[in-house]
Amino acid sequence: MKCVSVLKKIENSQTNIRIKNGKYLIIAADTMVICDNEVIGKPQNKEDAFRILKLLSGRSHYLITGVCIYDSESTEFEEIFDSTEVFFSKLSDDDIKSYLNESDEYRTRAGAYSLREKASLFISKLQSHPRQSNLAKAIQEYGKLIKSIYIPKYICREDQQRRVSLQLNKGEALHSLRGWLLFANEGKLRKSQLQDQATQASSLTLVTNAVIAWNTRYMQAVIAQLKEEGHTIRDSDLKHTSPCRFDHINKHGKYNFNVDEEMNRKELRPLRKP
Repeated sequence: MKCVSVLKKIENSQTNIRIKNGKYLIIAADTMVICDNEVIGKPQNKEDAFRILKLLSGRSHYLITGVCIYDSESTEFEEIFDSTEVFFSKLSDDDIKSYLNESDEYRTRAGAYSLREKASLFISKLQSHPRQSNLAKAIQEYGKLIKSIYIPKYICREDQQRRVSLQLNKGEALHSLRGWLLFANEGKLRKSQLQDQATQASSLTLVTNAVIAWNTRYMQAVIAQLKEEGHTIRDSDLKHTSPCRFDHINKHGKYNFNVDEEMNRKELRPLRKP
């Protein structure tokens, strides 16, 4: 239906999509949930979302994603789908209410949840469906072809290797910061209740973002001061800096935050000389 909707908009000139030589390719996808032969789409409201999650609690259901491809040159539609069996943990009414009150992700998701967001904590197991269409297999082979082209480029081009290594280093730096901050309980989420696990994960994200925001602000101040002192700061050098450093932070002890004092602060703290 999404593919047909986009096609009609193009034919009626109701979209700002730029079309070259009158040829175009439309790829559209949508997802639905099936449980007890009931097709479950997006919830109509919070009460409907509660009903859906209550239905899915402690059992399995199927998450089906369909993809439609339309080629303007052949005027043909190709359709594929993929099915995943999702196993939900047993959810209490309080777990469901807490999730619905703290997140709006249920509003736009089939089944009132998303595999990639907070509701991922509900899931105990995923199991893919063995059936695949010929087009799905063709897309998989195309993905292998892309990899086959990319790998020789990576091996032969040093600039490509540097870009990839830079991104990997940034990801590892963020992972190291989060692991360093989550030092209690040997860095593991040991809470038994779903709400407690979500609270601990959210707290880690909050503290991580606070450290990154603090480092970023003071790194900007350091760079500005160095430039005022006549030092040359190249953009190529800044690419190798990261706001995920934590050597200067003491994670042990008690912390007191004077919100009023900090809100009234007119300037940054004095920078320390190395």
